[in-house]
Amino acid sequence: MATGSYTTHLKVRELSAHEAISVVGESIGTGNGSATVFYIDNYPIVDANADEVITVADVIVYVDGTPVTVSAIDAAIGKLTLAGAPGSDTAVTADYRYSDVSETAIEDAVLYGESEAESLTGRKYTDANSQTDYFDGHGGTDKTFQLRKFPVQSITNVYIREPGKVSWESQTLATGDGSDDDYWGYITDGDSYIEFVVAPYKGNQNVKIEYTYGYSSVPSEVVDLVSCLAALYIHIVVDAGWSIKSYRLVEQEVAFGEGSPHGTAMRQLKGRINYLLGLVGKWKYVGII
Repeated sequence: MATGSYTTHLKVRELSAHEAISVVGESIGTGNGSATVFYIDNYPIVDANADEVITVADVIVYVDGTPVTVSAIDAAIGKLTLAGAPGSDTAVTADYRYSDVSETAIEDAVLYGESEAESLTGRKYTDANSQTDYFDGHGGTDKTFQLRKFPVQSITNVYIREPGKVSWESQTLATGDGSDDDYWGYITDGDSYIEFVVAPYKGNQNVKIEYTYGYSSVPSEVVDLVSCLAALYIHIVVDAGWSIKSYRLVEQEVAFGEGSPHGTAMRQLKGRINYLLGLVGKWKYVGII
Protein backbone atom coordinates (compact mmCIF):
# COMPACT_ATOMS: atom_id res chain seq x y z
CA MET A 1 0.00 0.00 0.00
CA ALA A 2 1.07 3.53 -0.58
CA THR A 3 0.18 4.74 2.90
CA GLY A 4 -0.69 3.06 6.15
CA SER A 5 -0.26 -0.53 7.22
CA TYR A 6 -3.65 -1.64 8.50
CA THR A 7 -6.33 -1.03 5.88
CA THR A 8 -6.91 0.02 2.28
CA HIS A 9 -8.26 3.18 0.66
CA LEU A 10 -10.92 1.07 -1.08
CA LYS A 11 -12.29 -0.26 2.22
CA VAL A 12 -12.44 3.24 3.73
CA ARG A 13 -14.25 4.57 0.65
CA GLU A 14 -16.84 1.81 0.93
CA LEU A 15 -17.44 2.38 4.66
CA SER A 16 -17.71 6.16 4.28
CA ALA A 17 -19.94 5.93 1.16
CA HIS A 18 -17.46 7.79 -1.04
CA GLU A 19 -16.71 5.09 -3.60
CA ALA A 20 -14.91 5.98 -6.80
CA ILE A 21 -16.94 6.25 -10.01
CA SER A 22 -15.58 4.86 -13.26
CA VAL A 23 -15.80 6.84 -16.49
CA VAL A 24 -15.10 5.11 -19.81
CA GLY A 25 -14.68 6.79 -23.18
CA GLU A 26 -15.43 10.38 -22.15
CA SER A 27 -14.88 12.85 -24.97
CA ILE A 28 -12.34 15.43 -23.75
CA GLY A 29 -11.73 17.31 -26.99
CA THR A 30 -10.61 17.26 -30.59
CA GLY A 31 -6.97 17.37 -31.66
CA ASN A 32 -5.65 20.40 -33.55
CA GLY A 33 -2.06 19.35 -34.07
CA SER A 34 -0.63 21.59 -31.32
CA ALA A 35 -2.66 21.28 -28.10
CA THR A 36 -1.38 18.79 -25.50
CA VAL A 37 -3.50 19.84 -22.51
CA PHE A 38 -7.04 18.53 -22.05
CA TYR A 39 -9.54 18.58 -19.16
CA ILE A 40 -11.92 15.88 -18.01
CA ASP A 41 -15.45 16.67 -16.82
CA ASN A 42 -15.27 15.04 -13.37
CA TYR A 43 -12.64 15.42 -10.68
CA PRO A 44 -10.71 14.92 -8.46
CA ILE A 45 -9.15 11.98 -10.23
CA VAL A 46 -8.63 9.05 -7.87
CA ASP A 47 -6.74 5.78 -7.86
CA ALA A 48 -7.68 3.35 -10.63
CA ASN A 49 -5.04 0.62 -10.27
CA ALA A 50 -5.19 -0.07 -6.50
CA ASP A 51 -1.71 1.27 -5.67
CA GLU A 52 -3.28 4.12 -3.66
CA VAL A 53 -1.25 6.88 -5.33
CA ILE A 54 -2.24 9.11 -8.23
CA THR A 55 0.01 8.84 -11.28
CA VAL A 56 -0.37 8.98 -15.05
CA ALA A 57 -1.12 5.25 -14.88
CA ASP A 58 -4.55 6.07 -13.42
CA VAL A 59 -5.78 7.68 -16.64
CA ILE A 60 -5.91 6.23 -20.15
CA VAL A 61 -6.25 8.67 -23.04
CA TYR A 62 -7.09 7.59 -26.60
CA VAL A 63 -6.67 9.44 -29.88
CA ASP A 64 -9.05 8.01 -32.45
CA GLY A 65 -9.28 4.88 -30.25
CA THR A 66 -5.54 4.34 -29.89
CA PRO A 67 -3.94 4.74 -26.42
CA VAL A 68 -1.40 7.57 -26.19
CA THR A 69 1.12 8.57 -23.53
CA VAL A 70 -0.04 10.83 -20.70
CA SER A 71 2.97 12.77 -19.40
CA ALA A 72 1.33 14.53 -16.42
CA ILE A 73 -1.96 14.90 -14.57
CA ASP A 74 -3.33 17.39 -12.07
CA ALA A 75 -5.81 15.23 -10.18
CA ALA A 76 -7.41 18.11 -8.26
CA ILE A 77 -8.63 19.96 -11.37
CA GLY A 78 -8.83 17.12 -13.90
CA LYS A 79 -6.02 18.41 -16.09
CA LEU A 80 -4.29 15.96 -18.44
CA THR A 81 -1.09 16.68 -20.34
CA LEU A 82 -0.20 14.43 -23.26
CA ALA A 83 3.33 13.64 -24.41
CA GLY A 84 2.44 14.65 -27.95
CA ALA A 85 -0.24 16.75 -29.61
CA PRO A 86 -3.08 14.78 -31.25
CA GLY A 87 -3.44 15.45 -34.95
CA SER A 88 -6.06 17.79 -36.37
CA ASP A 89 -9.68 16.64 -36.20
CA THR A 90 -8.83 13.54 -34.14
CA ALA A 91 -11.16 12.41 -31.34
CA VAL A 92 -9.59 12.51 -27.88
CA THR A 93 -11.24 10.39 -25.16
CA ALA A 94 -10.31 9.26 -21.65
CA ASP A 95 -10.96 6.48 -19.13
CA TYR A 96 -10.54 7.36 -15.45
CA ARG A 97 -12.04 7.20 -11.96
CA TYR A 98 -13.18 10.10 -9.81
CA SER A 99 -14.82 10.77 -6.46
CA ASP A 100 -16.08 13.65 -4.35
CA VAL A 101 -13.32 12.78 -1.85
CA SER A 102 -9.72 12.99 -3.05
CA GLU A 103 -7.13 10.26 -2.61
CA THR A 104 -5.20 12.64 -0.34
CA ALA A 105 -8.19 12.96 1.99
CA ILE A 106 -8.54 9.18 2.13
CA GLU A 107 -4.82 8.90 2.88
CA ASP A 108 -5.19 11.37 5.76
CA ALA A 109 -8.16 9.39 7.08
CA VAL A 110 -6.21 6.13 7.04
CA LEU A 111 -3.26 7.63 8.91
CA TYR A 112 -5.55 9.25 11.50
CA GLY A 113 -7.47 6.00 11.91
CA GLU A 114 -4.28 4.02 12.49
CA SER A 115 -2.96 6.47 15.06
CA GLU A 116 -6.32 6.53 16.82
CA ALA A 117 -6.47 2.72 16.96
CA GLU A 118 -2.99 2.59 18.47
CA SER A 119 -3.94 5.27 20.99
CA LEU A 120 -7.17 3.53 21.99
CA THR A 121 -5.56 0.12 22.45
CA GLY A 122 -2.08 1.14 23.60
CA ARG A 123 -0.10 -0.91 21.09
CA LYS A 124 0.93 -1.34 17.46
CA TYR A 125 -0.18 -4.11 15.13
CA THR A 126 2.78 -4.14 12.75
CA ASP A 127 5.62 -6.66 12.94
CA ALA A 128 8.66 -6.63 15.27
CA ASN A 129 8.02 -3.44 17.24
CA SER A 130 10.77 -2.65 19.75
CA GLN A 131 9.62 -2.00 23.32
CA THR A 132 11.38 -1.24 26.61
CA ASP A 133 9.57 -1.65 29.94
CA TYR A 134 10.87 -0.30 33.25
CA PHE A 135 9.76 -1.71 36.60
CA ASP A 136 10.38 -1.08 40.28
CA GLY A 137 12.22 -3.88 42.07
CA HIS A 138 10.59 -4.85 45.38
CA GLY A 139 13.07 -7.36 46.73
CA GLY A 140 11.85 -10.21 48.91
CA THR A 141 9.92 -12.81 46.95
CA ASP A 142 8.66 -10.52 44.16
CA LYS A 143 10.36 -12.17 41.17
CA THR A 144 7.80 -11.84 38.35
CA PHE A 145 7.36 -8.89 35.96
CA GLN A 146 4.65 -8.97 33.29
CA LEU A 147 5.47 -7.31 29.96
CA ARG A 148 3.15 -4.49 28.96
CA LYS A 149 2.77 -5.04 25.20
CA PHE A 150 1.60 -8.16 23.40
CA PRO A 151 1.89 -10.49 21.64
CA VAL A 152 5.59 -10.73 22.56
CA GLN A 153 7.80 -12.16 19.83
CA SER A 154 11.17 -12.23 21.57
CA ILE A 155 12.89 -11.01 24.72
CA THR A 156 15.99 -9.12 23.67
CA ASN A 157 17.72 -7.99 26.88
CA VAL A 158 17.06 -7.93 30.61
CA TYR A 159 18.91 -5.60 32.98
CA ILE A 160 19.04 -4.78 36.69
CA ARG A 161 20.53 -1.65 38.22
CA GLU A 162 22.04 -2.15 41.64
CA PRO A 163 21.33 0.33 44.44
CA GLY A 164 23.50 3.43 44.27
CA LYS A 165 24.72 2.69 40.71
CA VAL A 166 23.87 4.26 37.35
CA SER A 167 25.05 1.40 35.13
CA TRP A 168 22.87 -1.55 34.14
CA GLU A 169 23.90 -5.16 34.74
CA SER A 170 22.89 -7.54 31.95
CA GLN A 171 21.02 -10.67 33.04
CA THR A 172 21.39 -14.17 31.61
CA LEU A 173 18.49 -16.32 30.39
CA ALA A 174 18.10 -19.50 32.44
CA THR A 175 18.29 -22.69 30.38
CA GLY A 176 17.95 -25.29 33.11
CA ASP A 177 16.92 -25.02 36.73
CA GLY A 178 18.22 -21.46 36.86
CA SER A 179 20.78 -22.10 39.57
CA ASP A 180 23.59 -20.60 37.49
CA ASP A 181 21.50 -18.05 35.57
CA ASP A 182 19.39 -14.96 36.26
CA TYR A 183 15.87 -15.29 34.81
CA TRP A 184 13.38 -17.31 32.82
CA GLY A 185 11.35 -15.82 30.00
CA TYR A 186 7.77 -16.95 29.43
CA ILE A 187 6.13 -15.88 26.17
CA THR A 188 2.38 -16.34 25.63
CA ASP A 189 -0.25 -14.45 23.61
CA GLY A 190 -1.43 -12.10 26.33
CA ASP A 191 0.58 -12.38 29.53
CA SER A 192 4.27 -12.79 28.70
CA TYR A 193 6.50 -12.26 31.70
CA ILE A 194 9.98 -12.49 33.20
CA GLU A 195 10.64 -14.55 36.33
CA PHE A 196 13.94 -13.94 38.07
CA VAL A 197 15.81 -16.68 39.92
CA VAL A 198 16.53 -14.16 42.68
CA ALA A 199 14.23 -11.18 43.22
CA PRO A 200 15.75 -7.89 41.96
CA TYR A 201 16.92 -5.32 44.49
CA LYS A 202 14.32 -2.96 45.84
CA GLY A 203 14.55 0.25 43.82
CA ASN A 204 12.85 2.80 41.58
CA GLN A 205 12.69 1.78 37.87
CA ASN A 206 15.72 -0.46 38.38
CA VAL A 207 14.52 -3.36 36.20
CA LYS A 208 14.70 -2.89 32.43
CA ILE A 209 13.34 -5.37 29.88
CA GLU A 210 13.81 -4.93 26.13
CA TYR A 211 11.71 -7.03 23.75
CA THR A 212 9.85 -7.08 20.44
CA TYR A 213 6.13 -7.53 19.93
CA GLY A 214 3.69 -7.42 17.04
CA TYR A 215 1.99 -9.42 14.31
CA SER A 216 3.30 -10.97 11.12
CA SER A 217 -0.07 -10.04 9.57
CA VAL A 218 -2.59 -7.50 10.82
CA PRO A 219 -5.55 -9.19 12.61
CA SER A 220 -8.84 -8.85 10.72
CA GLU A 221 -10.57 -7.10 13.62
CA VAL A 222 -7.82 -4.45 13.62
CA VAL A 223 -8.28 -3.93 9.87
CA ASP A 224 -12.00 -3.38 10.53
CA LEU A 225 -11.32 -1.10 13.52
CA VAL A 226 -8.95 1.17 11.58
CA SER A 227 -11.31 1.22 8.60
CA CYS A 228 -14.22 2.35 10.79
CA LEU A 229 -12.10 5.02 12.49
CA ALA A 230 -10.92 6.29 9.11
CA ALA A 231 -14.51 6.38 7.81
CA LEU A 232 -15.51 8.31 10.95
CA TYR A 233 -12.75 10.80 10.16
CA ILE A 234 -14.19 11.30 6.67
CA HIS A 235 -17.65 12.00 8.08
CA ILE A 236 -16.28 14.53 10.59
CA VAL A 237 -13.65 16.31 8.51
CA VAL A 238 -14.98 16.03 4.95
CA ASP A 239 -18.75 15.72 5.31
CA ALA A 240 -19.16 17.97 8.35
CA GLY A 241 -16.19 20.24 7.63
CA TRP A 242 -14.74 20.01 11.13
CA SER A 243 -11.01 20.15 11.81
CA ILE A 244 -9.16 17.52 13.80
CA LYS A 245 -5.78 18.68 15.06
CA SER A 246 -4.87 15.67 17.19
CA TYR A 247 -5.54 11.94 17.27
CA ARG A 248 -8.77 12.12 19.25
CA LEU A 249 -11.38 11.29 16.62
CA VAL A 250 -13.74 9.52 18.95
CA GLU A 251 -14.13 12.50 21.29
CA GLN A 252 -15.34 14.84 18.55
CA GLU A 253 -18.98 15.83 18.94
CA VAL A 254 -20.77 16.85 15.73
CA ALA A 255 -24.40 17.98 15.58
CA PHE A 256 -26.44 17.00 12.50
CA GLY A 257 -30.03 17.78 11.66
CA GLU A 258 -32.81 15.31 12.35
CA GLY A 259 -32.59 12.38 9.99
CA SER A 260 -29.17 13.37 8.65
CA PRO A 261 -27.45 10.38 6.99
CA HIS A 262 -24.11 11.56 8.43
CA GLY A 263 -25.38 11.46 12.01
CA THR A 264 -26.84 8.00 11.50
CA ALA A 265 -23.69 6.74 9.82
CA MET A 266 -21.49 8.12 12.60
CA ARG A 267 -23.56 6.47 15.33
CA GLN A 268 -23.37 3.16 13.49
CA LEU A 269 -19.61 3.49 13.06
CA LYS A 270 -19.07 4.32 16.73
CA GLY A 271 -21.13 1.32 17.77
CA ARG A 272 -19.04 -0.90 15.52
CA ILE A 273 -15.82 0.68 16.83
CA ASN A 274 -16.75 -0.12 20.44
CA TYR A 275 -17.60 -3.70 19.50
CA LEU A 276 -14.24 -4.13 17.74
CA LEU A 277 -12.38 -2.54 20.66
CA GLY A 278 -13.96 -5.17 22.88
CA LEU A 279 -12.39 -7.84 20.66
CA VAL A 280 -9.01 -6.19 20.33
CA GLY A 281 -8.64 -4.83 23.87
CA LYS A 282 -9.07 -1.17 24.70
CA TRP A 283 -7.98 1.60 27.01
CA LYS A 284 -10.89 3.94 26.36
CA TYR A 285 -14.62 3.88 25.63
CA VAL A 286 -15.95 5.56 22.51
CA GLY A 287 -19.09 7.57 23.29
CA ILE A 288 -22.11 7.50 21.02
CA ILE A 289 -23.32 10.91 19.86
